[in-house]
Amino acid sequence: MNLIFERHSVRSYQDRVVEPEILNRLCEAGMMAPSAHNAQPWQFLVVTDEKKKHAVSQMSAYARFAADAPALIIVLLDERSITENHTKWQQDLSAATQNILLECVNHGLGGCWLGLYPDQQRISLIRQVLEIPMRYAPFSVVALGYPLHEGKGPKHIYQGKIHYNRIEE
Repeated sequence: MNLIFERHSVRSYQDRVVEPEILNRLCEAGMMAPSAHNAQPWQFLVVTDEKKKHAVSQMSAYARFAADAPALIIVLLDERSITENHTKWQQDLSAATQNILLECVNHGLGGCWLGLYPDQQRISLIRQVLEIPMRYAPFSVVALGYPLHEGKGPKHIYQGKIHYNRIEE
């Protein structure tokens, strides 16, 4: 439970390589997410190449810091796993992305979720610069690394947002 309360978005990283075994463990954490119909519609693309990270960072003004992240994990939809009965893949991939962010905390890393889906312009850019085959749809990017600064982000716990049995107007 502490991982949930310690996690915050980190956008500044030390110039330090994240070990491949940790990157692998982060992807494994993504695979432990719940999945509707147990479809497990995810694939994970780890990006450490400087030119590719820079290209990803160009997807929006809010993504510029991704160029300086030691690693990026692109969470992808494997469209082969989608059936008529499986319409909840967005939730599956969101849960996988959150699991990766939580596992970052477990390894002393910081990360930040960069949204792609449903922005078709961003999806197309990522697909192009990373040469992703058409059967995979980029869903999210997690920029990650060892945090440059100690600290925790603001806590967003407001008791007024918790309701029991009904919501008063």
